[in-house]
Amino acid sequence: MAGLIEGDGSIITPRTDKSPSGTKNMGQIEITFSIEDFNLAIFIQKKINGRIRIRRNACILVIKKKKDLYNLITLINGYMRTPKIEALHRLID
Repeated sequence: MAGLIEGDGSIITPRTDKSPSGTKNMGQIEITFSIEDFNLAIFIQKKINGRIRIRRNACILVIKKKKDLYNLITLINGYMRTPKIEALHRLID
C-alpha cells in the first residue's frame, strides 16, 4: 500500500482547520489507477473503504473518512521512503 501511495498517490492535508463557511477541513489520501486496473482499485476499496471516482483513462480511490484514514495510516506507517512521508506526518498531526 505504501508503494502505491508513493508512486501514484497523493496525500492532501488542509492548510487551515476550518473553511471560511465554518466546516471542518479534513485531509485525504488519493491513489490513482489506470482504467485497466479498475478491478485492483475495487479490491483495495473493499479492504480499506473509500470511494472510487472515474476520470477519462483513470480511476481514483479517495479515502476521506477519519476511521478509514486511521486504518490506512496504521497500515503504511513505517513503510514510506520518499518525501511523501512528510505529508503523511502532517496528516497524522
